[in-house]
Amino acid sequence: MSIIESLKNYLATCPELSDKEININYLSQKPDSFTISNVAKDPIVKRYVSGETIRQYCFLLVGRIAYDGDLESNLAISDFFEIFENWIFAQNEAKVFPDFKDMELVPIAIEVTKGGEVLDTARTSARIQFELRLLYKGKN
Repeated sequence: MSIIESLKNYLATCPELSDKEININYLSQKPDSFTISNVAKDPIVKRYVSGETIRQYCFLLVGRIAYDGDLESNLAISDFFEIFENWIFAQNEAKVFPDFKDMELVPIAIEVTKGGEVLDTARTSARIQFELRLLYKGKN
């Protein structure tokens, strides 16, 4: 299993996403769909004299959610942002990470590096995005 596939399975355990469609590198036009896409960044965050490294896997969670421009829709989006970010924080605090056992990497943290934002809106949906990163100890 790849890192991105493990992240997909992990994010599907979030109560706010558990009943939503989550794809990899593809966002459907229908509301309540999400995608995970990797972001090109230098994978090495820190290199130790021993040769061990701390690495990062940066990714986006992009979603399309129901939206009609009224106050209730705007509040629902804001609530989603807050709930998702708090879930990531709580998972980090509890050291609950994706399953990477078969990949010989040890997760250290998953962080929201840029909070939720509305990218654009249409008549019936809004496209939203979070930037995140997985920090892990990797193979030498």
